[in-house]
Amino acid sequence: MVFPSSESSGWDPRPLDDPIQKQKPSIIPNEVLTLHDVPTARNAPLDRDAFQYPVVPINETSRLHLVPVYSGLFIVLTDPDTATVKSTTRQDCDFYLTYEGRHKVAEQLTQGMHDAFKSDENLKSDLLTTLQEAACLRDPFDETVTAQFRPPVVRWIRRRTVDVQFSGASDLNNPSSNASWNITLEASEGGTRTNTISIAHQKFLSSQSSVFRSRYKRTFPQQSHLQLSNGWWLDLCKFFIEQASYEGVNLQAIENKRANSVEYRQSGTGTFHLTGVGETEAACGCSVRSSTTRSFDPIGVPLPAAVCANCAPEIKRHLISIRI
Repeated sequence: MVFPSSESSGWDPRPLDDPIQKQKPSIIPNEVLTLHDVPTARNAPLDRDAFQYPVVPINETSRLHLVPVYSGLFIVLTDPDTATVKSTTRQDCDFYLTYEGRHKVAEQLTQGMHDAFKSDENLKSDLLTTLQEAACLRDPFDETVTAQFRPPVVRWIRRRTVDVQFSGASDLNNPSSNASWNITLEASEGGTRTNTISIAHQKFLSSQSSVFRSRYKRTFPQQSHLQLSNGWWLDLCKFFIEQASYEGVNLQAIENKRANSVEYRQSGTGTFHLTGVGETEAACGCSVRSSTTRSFDPIGVPLPAAVCANCAPEIKRHLISIRI
């Protein structure tokens, strides 16, 4: 099998010689091979369903592996010729959105160099340049970025989703008590047996992943605890909204939420809030006076970690209304 070079493809098929430890107890079964379930990490780029992650050249002596885990990124600095691990750190997926975040990672990787390696005097400046200019870190609104940073557990749930149904509401802005989302998953990936998770509509709108995690554990009691961040719960909701069929919905009673009526506005912390076009008050109630805005695209919700968690319910309402 011939692999394209990382310089031309952005992927590196070589293993890391230092095992990446499996993340906290995972519900992913042992037969499902992910980067966290094998002794060495390979990210062959030829299979779209395989676990892949960006590998970025820093300079002639270092390369950066950006490995998604359920709560963020495991960042690994390696030698480009031997793939020997030089330094590691763990950060949120949106670390690169601010000057402070980029400097923090560059500093940690530089100071955390293993004793076996001599520090490259240009490493920190090269890291900062890369973290600002690398294609996979340039735009959190690029769907490719979200896909590359999506952790194994979210990919696993998406692959197991058989059917999604929304039913029982005459008005999405004032739903009845029996309005619910019914999400049918394979009990095990590729199996024939399925189970359905039911979530009340108002709970589905929640920004808290515990809503899904608690019902998942109730539906699949034999499986281990589900590790899922609030940001990736928004990503899953977007997927469920796109896959759903809608029953019992009175379209006349649904407020028309137009995509061009809202936009994302970036705060000083790098996080994007949902606001009305030209307005500074966000859906979460915060005042965001930055002039840095992005259009609301119902197809391309930005990297979940880059979105204000408290704005998530209103983002979901817009996605549902537009989808229907």
